[in-house]
Amino acid sequence: MRMLFVIPSLGMGEAERVLSLLANYFSSKLEVHILTICKSEIFYDLRDDITVHMLDLCGKSNGRLNKVKQFDVLIDIYSNLDAKKFKLYIIGDGEERENLKNIIKGKKLENSVRLIGRVKDIERYYARAKIFALTSRFEAFSNVLIEAMSCGCAVISFDCPYGPAEIISDNIDGLLVRNQDKEEFLIKLSELVKNDNLIKRLSENAIEKAKKYSFNEIVKMWEKEINRIIR
Repeated sequence: MRMLFVIPSLGMGEAERVLSLLANYFSSKLEVHILTICKSEIFYDLRDDITVHMLDLCGKSNGRLNKVKQFDVLIDIYSNLDAKKFKLYIIGDGEERENLKNIIKGKKLENSVRLIGRVKDIERYYARAKIFALTSRFEAFSNVLIEAMSCGCAVISFDCPYGPAEIISDNIDGLLVRNQDKEEFLIKLSELVKNDNLIKRLSENAIEKAKKYSFNEIVKMWEKEINRIIR
């Protein structure tokens, strides 16, 4: 019997470990394959009778500087924030970089808004941040939210289609804002940056929520579902 896995990135490189564990677990009964989109390179040789191929659906956790992510909206909201002790770091690269640089310059925010570019150690930035803000027009599942929450960031996000509301419990482990309501986003973000107790509460609850999406929990869910299918 052959089994085909199509597994999107779990963030922070966890997909590889999930594939390895699952394939080893089922390899005595099944021939496991993972398809690639653009190339078929062997990712991991488990044993003589099974080979796993890596499916790379998306890049690393660095943000894509494109119109969908609406970093221009985030910069505009930040420019009206009455708490410039908080610096805004935008990590990633893409087609909107030059436009964002011009917006930052036009608003005279060069000393408080930084375009970091792509980084390999994204966790270091999460760990040093107190707040993570998401202003996307739409998201899929939004790995970046889980990653930020797991590192203890207090998260605030538009309630855009489709992921944030599935992850964030509003005012418990993060803040949800009516989709594309910039005024409400500014109000909630302003309250957040001035309230250390709120940041602390959201941060602690975010860490607990993120455990639901940990490597071990994801493996358990996959194992349960696969056993259900093959029985």
